[in-house]
Amino acid sequence: MARAFLVRAVLPGMVRSGHGRIVNVSTSAGFAAVPMLSAYVVSKAALYRLTENLAAGTRGCGVKVFALSPGLMPDAQRHERGCRTCCRARLAAEVVACLM
Repeated sequence: MARAFLVRAVLPGMVRSGHGRIVNVSTSAGFAAVPMLSAYVVSKAALYRLTENLAAGTRGCGVKVFALSPGLMPDAQRHERGCRTCCRARLAAEVVACLM
């Protein structure tokens, strides 16, 4: 809900100025069922739907709305345990900057 309230606060000014970017950082968990994490998965799915609706509603207004799912990020604890997937899907800052 916090993201919806934040968007409600900033979006009118972005539309008035004809420019703005809203970037929601999420996870791929919103696309599939994950046992024992249903509340988390539902919240991520809702964030994707919010992003899609905002993008559709601001089309032509100069406001761009994105959802990024960076994937697994480096984690020292996982790395120490020998997890080979902890660095698998990093999203470089340069890639994010190009999207905006």
